[in-house]
Amino acid sequence: MQKRDRIIDAAQALIYERGYGAIAIVDVAQRAGIGKQTVYQMFANKEAILYALCERKSALIDAHSRARLAAAMPHGWRAVTRAGIESFYDLNRSDPSLDTLFIASQDVPALRMLDFEQNKVRAASTAAFFSAMTGIANDSTFQEFVLTSNITTASIVRHALLYDDVTARRLIEHHIQNTITRLEILGATS
Repeated sequence: MQKRDRIIDAAQALIYERGYGAIAIVDVAQRAGIGKQTVYQMFANKEAILYALCERKSALIDAHSRARLAAAMPHGWRAVTRAGIESFYDLNRSDPSLDTLFIASQDVPALRMLDFEQNKVRAASTAAFFSAMTGIANDSTFQEFVLTSNITTASIVRHALLYDDVTARRLIEHHIQNTITRLEILGATS
């Protein structure tokens, strides 16, 4: 494993365990099994590690969902909606420490803005995709709906992870059905 990846992995684990504010570069270096100077050679500060973690998580989410969405596409927008939400839940269920960005963003306002900006970009892309699949006009109202839906999904997934798998799956299923209903109200066609 590359040193850079070890540093990011160590930071992710420490943030998950202690919180962003409770760790220092020296803690990250010790967890990664490398010297503090090596960390500073790759990252200017703790926040730079956090941004690298943010980029990696975004790429992981995109890669994980892409395959599930592609498999669902022949079955229509309802299947794609289900696949997108379930994919995000399954990824976070398999590694709860992925939620470290949410935890850390509470201490880093700039990261909160970056996360929001990434969500807006992802929502615009998703809105264009769903507009083509459902026949809903890809206007600012629809893009805002998709952004709100994505943020709601993240919140519900975060909440669902607190429960046993059966209860969590019920919460996710309820959210899927609500999302499908809202898309139908907005004018989604089969």
